[in-house]
Amino acid sequence: MRRNCILFLSILLTCVLVNAAAADTVQVAEAVYQNNGKVHLEWTGDTQSEAYLVTSFCVEPNGGASVQIAQEKVTGTSCDVLALPGTSMEFAVSVNGTETSERTRVDIPVQSLRDFKVTGNVQLLRTLYEKTTRMNSFSAYELKEWVSGVLSGNIDSTSDLYLLRLNFAMPMLRMARLFDVVVTLEAPNGFVVDMMYEKQSEFNDLYTRVDWCYDIPVTYAMYQVYSNLGEIPTGKYTVRMFFDGLLATTSNFTIKQ
Repeated sequence: MRRNCILFLSILLTCVLVNAAAADTVQVAEAVYQNNGKVHLEWTGDTQSEAYLVTSFCVEPNGGASVQIAQEKVTGTSCDVLALPGTSMEFAVSVNGTETSERTRVDIPVQSLRDFKVTGNVQLLRTLYEKTTRMNSFSAYELKEWVSGVLSGNIDSTSDLYLLRLNFAMPMLRMARLFDVVVTLEAPNGFVVDMMYEKQSEFNDLYTRVDWCYDIPVTYAMYQVYSNLGEIPTGKYTVRMFFDGLLATTSNFTIKQ
């Protein structure tokens, strides 16, 4: 009788462990780019769980490593995740620290905005802060060029020492429009990082001006480039702005030795 009880408890414990392991394992069932700047993900699991963590990776070109670019907590078994057009991305879902058995890769195409035409250019800015007894002042002046060695010695993940001003012009719209605006930076070797994301940015038809600009702290993007490539490569960098995942305008600048 004692031996039977021990055998029963052993079987019960094994079942509990197996079920616990199964509960901690999820599998991505669907990953589809929706042509709106988002990838729709669905996975197997408990629909009531609040422990899911969705991680996005950008795959470096030419068979390089996967670089983590975002994480978000999700309730339920589906979500829409921000995509970086012109890249290959991988997605993983984890629960209780256990990642899916394998990551799911999606190639994100670059598709052009056709509703209206946007033109743009970039300026390279160096910021200046001045402290006085009465107030702190902020100003910026334009740089004719950026030098790799100077940037490498003056970047970290939070500094706003250098700014990239993205100027763009668009026609007056017949009605106010809301767009998810994404700005990406592509290094000379094809490595892409996101510089800015504004959700549901409004372009109002009541504005009389059609010239716009974003002042974007560029040091975080350069920090990502430096951290993953081990350097800030010299050469041509490409800045792309997307409205709802559609390419609105492209500009370039050069970093010299």
